[in-house]
Amino acid sequence: RRREAIDGTTMSLYSTPFYTSRHGYKMCARIYLNGDGMGKNTHLSFFFVVMRGPFDGLLTWPFKQKVTLTLLNQAGKKHVSDSFRPDPNSSSFQRPGRREMHIASGCPMFIRIEHLMSGGFVKDDCIYVRVIVDTNDVPKVPG
Repeated sequence: RRREAIDGTTMSLYSTPFYTSRHGYKMCARIYLNGDGMGKNTHLSFFFVVMRGPFDGLLTWPFKQKVTLTLLNQAGKKHVSDSFRPDPNSSSFQRPGRREMHIASGCPMFIRIEHLMSGGFVKDDCIYVRVIVDTNDVPKVPG
């Protein structure tokens, strides 16, 4: 996949969509194995994407929950994480309209490619990522 990212065949990979709760916000992760924007050719870029979901009419907008992106270390060393609070004025966190996905937000310079390859993050050609969305202050949807 990294070779595909370098030659431009596959620019990014998306996770399977997931929800904050049974009737919650729909979202996914997006990874650029050869970087994006300021991280192009030097970093792995890791982003969070709000998606159009079946319960959007029941939810509070804009999306305001704290998001933590983590690359898991498979060698028992320290994981790499970064957190952010969404900008409520950004179009990326407003209620999705006709488009399936909003513009991704996150970290274009999440981890240097050299550190990714030699730091215990890649094992058997696999990396593992985690996205945590803080739902402590999400209003509960009846259901």
